[in-house]
Amino acid sequence: YLTKFGTPTQPEDLYQHHYLSHHNINRKAWKCTQGEQEVLLDLNSRFTTNDTQALLNSVLDSNGIAMLPKYMLETELKRGKLQAVLTDWQLPTFSIYAMYPSRDKLPLAVRKLIDFLLESFEGKAW
Repeated sequence: YLTKFGTPTQPEDLYQHHYLSHHNINRKAWKCTQGEQEVLLDLNSRFTTNDTQALLNSVLDSNGIAMLPKYMLETELKRGKLQAVLTDWQLPTFSIYAMYPSRDKLPLAVRKLIDFLLESFEGKAW
């Protein structure tokens, strides 16, 4: 895809590209930051799905550019099948929530799951 359409060097360049998005994290506007500089992007998605694997497959099929979790991309980046773009820009982050009825009498299995999730995600940019 990048060979055909070029590599974006500024967030605004994404307007000239095929943007592919995840339905559950699609926002009206993306705020990209680099130091004190902020750029708001209101991108129209060429393809939207609620399946991150389908989104990754679409990117691997050279259909466009998408924002995906790093853990999904590591292998393909190392193989050279994907190339990270705009790496000097900070993109929005997302939160993960564990919901449970109460802290009182919390089942041990639930407590262990919460502890595992905290340990697994702490300090990592997904």
